[in-house]
Amino acid sequence: MERPPRKAKLLSTGQADLRPVHYENGNVLQENGRIYLTFSIRMQADGIQGIFSWIPGTAQLELIGALFFDCGDGIWRNYIASSLMYNRKNQQWYIWTSAFENQKRLAWGAFSGNPRFGINVVDVTVMDAAGDGNSYQDFVGFKGDEDPDFYYDEATGKWHLAVCRLDPNTKKYRYAFFTSDDPFTGYRYAGSHEEGSETGGSFVTVEGQRLFVCGNDFNKRANYRIYSEEGMLDAKFDFDDGGFRGWGSIIPVQMGSRMRYFWITFDRQKGSDYNWS
Repeated sequence: MERPPRKAKLLSTGQADLRPVHYENGNVLQENGRIYLTFSIRMQADGIQGIFSWIPGTAQLELIGALFFDCGDGIWRNYIASSLMYNRKNQQWYIWTSAFENQKRLAWGAFSGNPRFGINVVDVTVMDAAGDGNSYQDFVGFKGDEDPDFYYDEATGKWHLAVCRLDPNTKKYRYAFFTSDDPFTGYRYAGSHEEGSETGGSFVTVEGQRLFVCGNDFNKRANYRIYSEEGMLDAKFDFDDGGFRGWGSIIPVQMGSRMRYFWITFDRQKGSDYNWS
């Protein structure tokens, strides 16, 4: 008796949570005309942390690596939404990532091997879980923490870390900020953003001013917030087809004698006929 033919299954993939790989001071790492980007590669069943290279101003976007994470138990996990930097002061790579398989807490690591090319495993430490008595402002791993970004302020000698955290009172995400003398420990609460549904944020330097850019409202097209020391600005776009809360990154790139700014984003799931593109 012949076996009936199997139905073909379509495996859809997409990209999300993109950030440029950067130096310790937040400047974008650029080599041989290329910059490097961390993308969450999302599939129907799961996702992985991908590394892409890109020639700015072109469509030359190439998948060149993938990261997997070991939190001390020998199991390779596919955490995503990472912030990856190269610290030139000690020639080490630093990473903060979203440990989705560990109650969606944050994890961090420092290592020497170049993580951008091929398949690499990174040893990380998952933040201690928050207890019942912890507040929103405590530097512990709350269930649901995600999308971190960080840099070192050379003028003050302080590390700055942004954490997308679920507010226990409003049950919505907004960014909380912490500062420390160490890139991974000893952080103290420095403040938080306005109410909303923030996510996918990153630090950006524009004409010498440090900004923080993040997505916001799930139900609005290309709804972004830009924060400076003066407060928050609702970003306006000539073309709003960046998807629904697309979590895009504004990337400054020195090209010739001019500084150019690229806005790279993706289409939010169910935002169109194609997903996470």
